[in-house]
Amino acid sequence: MKTAIAFFAAAISWPSPEFVRMFAPRSENASATRVLATAERFGDDLATIRRGNVPPAFLEKHASVIQTLRAQIISNEPPVWALDIDDIVGPPSPPFRTLLHIFAVFDADALAQRNTAAAWADLHAVWILSRSMWQRPDTISIAVALNGSRIIAASGPKIGPPLPAWWSEFKSFDVLAPLLHATEYEAYTTRLRAERYPLGEPDVWGIGDPIRYLVAPFVRPIRIAKSTVAIGKMHEIAMKEMNADPCTPFVIEGMPEWSGFVQRFNDYRCAAR
Repeated sequence: MKTAIAFFAAAISWPSPEFVRMFAPRSENASATRVLATAERFGDDLATIRRGNVPPAFLEKHASVIQTLRAQIISNEPPVWALDIDDIVGPPSPPFRTLLHIFAVFDADALAQRNTAAAWADLHAVWILSRSMWQRPDTISIAVALNGSRIIAASGPKIGPPLPAWWSEFKSFDVLAPLLHATEYEAYTTRLRAERYPLGEPDVWGIGDPIRYLVAPFVRPIRIAKSTVAIGKMHEIAMKEMNADPCTPFVIEGMPEWSGFVQRFNDYRCAAR
């Protein structure tokens, strides 16, 4: 309910100033750097993970690395990944593939564990990493976060009681807010591209930049006007996302890819009911 009220209030100025404040620039923290440094100890074996399937010999070979990585994630402050929403040409981003592989490793280790506490600790590490992705506005980050949450939802019931203290936080987390933020982020970058690069993003070599500089003032108003229309459409989509029944197929006419993207989140929300 609070999310809905805040979103309606922000609709007057969308993308909203609150969105910009929420996703202010941030640097990678020591916890994130430590996770990546420890993950490097898996070496080339990490690349042997395909579609979330961890080779049987992987867990035995890298048992000490898995234990160390799990302890680091749980014992230290949550990872924070570099973010700059104003950088639309080469924005900083987490190592998505590495994180997906780590999710798969912890999931496989949890299901192979004979120690219930250790199994839950594996999933706790997945939740902490997933939560670090949920706190970002881009679509790739929240797609990775959804993968982690789905792993926890599927594997948690297989471990058995007692439920860990963090489980209630996981179960009460609503993925709708991050989905709305991702839609707003698309609108935000659409506006920035129209204002900064009305003739398209410059190439690496800077060829034609003098011409761009001369022509841009004439093209920019047209691009901004078009972006305003596009942003209005995105706001309509966000409103539809917010009011949709997650258990009903989500379809936006003429936008099959985005419809499918939203549907993945709605399927998760529906299953969580």
